[in-house]
Amino acid sequence: MSARVKQRLSKARLILREEGRLALFKKALVSLKQALCLYSCYNIYESALDAPPVACKVNDLVLKLVTSEKEFEQIGNDYLIGEGFNIARDKELLRLGAVLYCAFIGNELIHVTQIFVSRRAHKIYPFSFAMPFGHTVGLAAFTTPNYRRKGCHAYTRSKALQYLREKGSSRAWDVQNKDNIAVRDSVIKLGYYLWGEGCRLRSFSRFTLEWTRPKMPGASRRTRFLLRWGKNYQSAD
Repeated sequence: MSARVKQRLSKARLILREEGRLALFKKALVSLKQALCLYSCYNIYESALDAPPVACKVNDLVLKLVTSEKEFEQIGNDYLIGEGFNIARDKELLRLGAVLYCAFIGNELIHVTQIFVSRRAHKIYPFSFAMPFGHTVGLAAFTTPNYRRKGCHAYTRSKALQYLREKGSSRAWDVQNKDNIAVRDSVIKLGYYLWGEGCRLRSFSRFTLEWTRPKMPGASRRTRFLLRWGKNYQSAD
């Protein structure tokens, strides 16, 4: 059984346990529809890395910066990893030069935020072609259900932006679906501002047609189009 199939089965079990059979059935229909044809619109956000740090609202939360696949595998040996995490994808991102911020409570992994610090890692996400190259944070961040809406995402993302600033970066980017209001409000509170927008048409999980355009006054970039064939990942959480 492939890692991708295992990840999807793990997610299905999580939905079944947390939300019930009806929710699993509805989400299975949505996934089937998305595999055949998916049209989505998203906003592109930019951060100047000048926002103040965010306080942690969860007691005993510990952060660990992971920079290699070997370190990530060791986490699997030392900590409990709940259902819903896309382990195969995060390992691939590490191989391509990304780094991860992992959050723990006791012996349990509860959150992962990705920091895309290489061009190779950016290419996993088709819409990255339209951004001025810079580090991107949290495109596929995931928090276990028991710790959502407690500030774990905002706190970890804040630390990730601080990490980039200490490494000499001057900009960070994020892309979020327009209907993801919770995450949109979160990134704005962290000092991001709207840079542009785009739309993506994907068919059979392989063919992608995409366009993006800047919305900032005086932006020099024009509307751009991309036609692509190959696997890609959707942002989560």
